[in-house]
Parts: sequence; structure tokens; C-alpha cells
Amino acid sequence: MKFRAFCAQSVRVLVLGVLLVPGSPGPAVSQSVRAIDFDVPVQQQFASWPPEELVHRNYWYPWASRTFQRATLFNKPVFLFIDSRWNLDAHRTREELVGEAAIQERLNQGYLTIYVNGDQRPDIVERYQTGTMPVMSLLLPTGNPLITNNTPTGEGMPITIGAVDQERMLFLLEQGNIYFDQWTKFLTHVGQEWAGMVQPEDPISGEPDTDASDIMFQWISANWDRSDGGFGLAPKFVIPGLPEYARIRRARYLPAMAELTANYLPALLSGPLHDGVHGGVHRMAAAQDWSGIQYEKLLDRNAAFLHQLTLAYLDQPSELYRDAAAGAGRFIMEKLADPKGGFYLGQTADFESENGGGYWTRPLQSAKEPEVDQLVLSAPNAQAGAALIRAGIVLNLPAMTTAGHQALDRVLKEGYRPGRGVRHVLAPSPTDHTFLETQADVAFFLLDAYQSSGDRRYYDASLNIIQYCINNFRLPGETRFRDHIPEPDPVGLLNTRRMPFRANIQLARTMIRLGHLGAGQRNLLEAADLLAEYAGSLAMFRVHGVVAGLAVEELLARPVTVTISGDPASDKVQAFRQAVVRAPLSWLVVDQASREPGESFPEPQARVDGGRGLQETTDPAELAQILAELADIGPKGGR
Repeated sequence: MKFRAFCAQSVRVLVLGVLLVPGSPGPAVSQSVRAIDFDVPVQQQFASWPPEELVHRNYWYPWASRTFQRATLFNKPVFLFIDSRWNLDAHRTREELVGEAAIQERLNQGYLTIYVNGDQRPDIVERYQTGTMPVMSLLLPTGNPLITNNTPTGEGMPITIGAVDQERMLFLLEQGNIYFDQWTKFLTHVGQEWAGMVQPEDPISGEPDTDASDIMFQWISANWDRSDGGFGLAPKFVIPGLPEYARIRRARYLPAMAELTANYLPALLSGPLHDGVHGGVHRMAAAQDWSGIQYEKLLDRNAAFLHQLTLAYLDQPSELYRDAAAGAGRFIMEKLADPKGGFYLGQTADFESENGGGYWTRPLQSAKEPEVDQLVLSAPNAQAGAALIRAGIVLNLPAMTTAGHQALDRVLKEGYRPGRGVRHVLAPSPTDHTFLETQADVAFFLLDAYQSSGDRRYYDASLNIIQYCINNFRLPGETRFRDHIPEPDPVGLLNTRRMPFRANIQLARTMIRLGHLGAGQRNLLEAADLLAEYAGSLAMFRVHGVVAGLAVEELLARPVTVTISGDPASDKVQAFRQAVVRAPLSWLVVDQASREPGESFPEPQARVDGGRGLQETTDPAELAQILAELADIGPKGGR
């Protein structure tokens, strides 16, 4: 009897083990588990097994080496599904296609299914992306893609699934199983060879000089949309670095860039990309005339938008820019606010409407407000924090400054770990992943917030993060930084190197600022070497190369440097800092004079090094006048 009882208990555990699949939603376990009655034949008891609730449901495994080991054990191909929870197409595919009972049954029979939230794993997205969202790919148990040469060119390519109906989806999944079963060993060999050949091409190196920036400007000039505003035909979106690039070239007596960008923000603000009612901007416009809106409203895009409006208001104080900046800040602080401090990832599209924009295009009373994706990431919060602090000072809206500090404080408290970088995900489930793009963005925006606020914690953390990147994100002999720290046992394409352009440029810009803030000449040398890796091919990055052109200009130009002494919390020091933040200079770094432990703060004072000799003042109004005289006003003079 004891043996029979033991067997019955073992069966219960076995069934529980089948049901408890990592990350898989579904009915409660207790509804599906039943013990075996040994007085009734097993065949009779399980004649209808498995029950409906087990066959027609998704079993999503996480991306992990043990998941692929399971696929190897059962000799099954892998169905990889990558999405973003805010994306309209991803939502519909997940709910209306992959969620269909017949497709769930086919996947359960023939595949091991893996779900990846692309916002949490940019390294996986980078390697398995198909150019659209969601990503649906067929993989080998090794994690390498299933390759087919049934392509228009006859070239071997990974098998991916795009926008298809249910019938086509079932056919493709069935054929994928047949293909895998017949050619497993051969496909494994081909997949391994293909993975070894997909390393991206290296950029063209060159001298990071004014010629490199001028070539980038030539691309901008050739692709200026004279009629609709912006650059290139489509898509159109907020372009990071554009106002700063125009400013710093104008200060070099090259005003053409400013003339080309003059209609960029007005065109954006007058079109449907800008949400004039609720504030902020949607993700992008797919058409040249700023139509074809992708209606998601993401934190990082809106933080960049707020920053650009703040700079535009400094150059040209107008109610248009002020109202739009206030609206963007309001959207971030109210709609995306996390009660714990900081901000959620973004607002989804309107999943109830055909094009995702019903809430914004129909009368408000007839539309349900879209949900908010409650993922909290370190980098967008650092970006929003820095933008809010600066905008709050420029627009004299203290609530913005307070909200900005709260966001940065959460990043420092929950994400930053001295000597170990910054966590990518803060909530709802923190992870220890430390991707390069997270480190680069957090370091850059912390340093920006330090210059706006004088909070030394931001400077110290930024410097520590940069050192962490130098020590961990590149191999000996490399200059560029990899997108993640090499893993001891990487799966599939994670074994291939990626050195992301934008993150490397962001690191270079941070190093340049640190070098001018007294962190050592090594930072400037590191930045120069890093920019030299790209300087021969900035235009190949198209509009995304703007920020690289800006980085080259910042490397070459001498910034106006302001050092403020005194108690950072005192009203007078804050007045000094407000005068600096409100100065419309093209290239400015701001430092807070340090003091030895136990020493008292000196009397508040500002020292300006603007290329005309050192100027010192104890009057915030006089500091504002000094900076105004140094302001970049183009060919008429200044910096």
C-alpha cells in the first residue's frame, strides 16, 4: 500500500511538472490536476487526455539555455515570438493569430515556444529582428535560425513569418516541422555556418575632424524635405541631436544647418504626430506628409521631444514652444507616472480601433483611453529625468524639476550598482541585465542632470558607469563597445558580436563632457578613438548620423565652461545655475566646485572660461549677461 501511495503521489507531481511551465498563462493548476485511481484502468481514465485546457493554450518558455536544452532533449524546433506590449500589430498578432486554438494546438504539438518582450531584451531583438514587430522566427534547438534558400535570390535566409492569416500560419508551421524532421542534421550544420557569417560590417574609420561633420551635413542638406519639413521621405519622427547640431555648426560660422532645421519643429507641431490635446508626440509618422501615424506614445520619444522644445524656446521664446513643452511634460508626469517615482515605458496604441488612433481621432466621450505599458526601464527614466529638470528651470515650472529628480533618484536607488553598472529593467520584475545602451544613456543623462542641478551624485555615478563600460564591454584590442557583456555559454546568435552605433556615440559624448569636467584627459582620448571608428562613414547612418556629427563637433570645439562655487542648496547658487541653464549657448559644460570633507562652503561665485580669459562674478544677473555676450549668434560673433 505504501508503494501504491508513493506511485500515486509521483503521478501527481509529474502532472504538476507538465503544467507548471515558466511564464505560461492559463487556468489554475488545481483545475487540471487529478490523481490516478488504481481501481480503474489507466486507459479508461485518460481516454480523453489531454484535456481541452492543455491543448489549446500557449506554453511560453523564457529565453534561457535550459529552454534550448529542453528543445534538444525532445528534438523539436523552436518558435520564437518577440513583441512589444505597446505595439498595435504585435497585440493583434498575439491575440488574434497566435492566440487561436488551432494554432496553439499546432505549436504545442510541433514546437517549443519562446516568448521575449523586446523592450526587456534588446540584445535578442538586435540579432533576430525582421524589421517589423512582432518577430516570429523558426529556430533550431541550438538557437540558430532555420535557414532556407527558397528566397527570390536563392540566398540562404532565416525562416520568419510575417503578416499572415490563420490558414497560412498553420501551413507554415506544418511545413516547418516537416523540413526540420527531414533535414535536422544538415540544417544544424547550415545554421551554425550561417551564424558565423552574419557579423555586421564594420564602419569606415577616419579622422574625426570638421570634414567628417561636413559630409554628414551634406547628407542632411541633400535630404531636406523642403515642402513638408524634416529630412528624408519617410518615416518621420523626433530626431535626437538635431537642434544641438544646428547650434554648434552655427557657432562655427556655418548657419546653413539652422536654416534647414527651421521648419522641422513647426512642421512637427502642426501635424498629427503632435498630440495637441493630451500633450506629447506619437511614435512616428510613416508618410512623408507627417501622416500614417503610429499612435503609441513612448517615454523616450517624449523626453527627447521635451528637450528639443526647451532648446527651441531658449533660441526663440514663443508661446508655441512653451505650450508644447508644457504639454509634453504634463503627459509624462501625469499619464506615465509610476506612484513609486519615475515613469512607465509608454502608452499603447488604441487596440480597439482599426489603425490604433481611435482615441485620438474620435470624440473623447466615445473612446476608451488606451492602457499604459507599466514596464519601468532605467534609460528612458534617466532621459526623462534630465529633460524635466532642464525644462523646469527654463520654463520656470518647479513641478517638472521635482519630477525629474524623482525619476533619477529611482534609477540611482534601484538600478545603479557602483562597479556593476545599471540594471536595464527596474519594474515590475527587476533583472540584472546590463546592456550597453542602458549604460550609455544613463551615464549621459545623469551627467546632463548634474550640470543642470549640481547634484554630485549624478556626476559620480556617470563617471563610475563609464569606467564599468571600459572595463567590461569590449575585448582586448577593441575600441568600440559591444552591446552586452560576453556570456560564458551564449545561445544561438547571442554568440555573435554587435557594437551598436548609437550607444557607442552616446558613450563618446559622455566621455567628452567628463574630460572637460576634470575627470581626466583619458576620457577625451577614448572619445576621439571611438569617434575615429565611425568618422569615415557618418552619412551611411542617414538621419541617425546627426548625433555622431554633433559628437565630432563637440570633440573639436572648445566649450564655454562655468564653475560654480558655494553650497549647491543655497538660493544664490541655484540662481547661478538657472542663469547657466537658460543661456542659449551651443556648447556649454557646468561644474560644481568640490570641497574637502569637513570644510565649509565658500561664498557663492561663478567662474566662466569662454575663450576670452577667465571672468568671475558673485552676481547671478551679471553671470547671465556674461553668458549672453558669449552666446552663439552665428556669423555676427560669439561661440
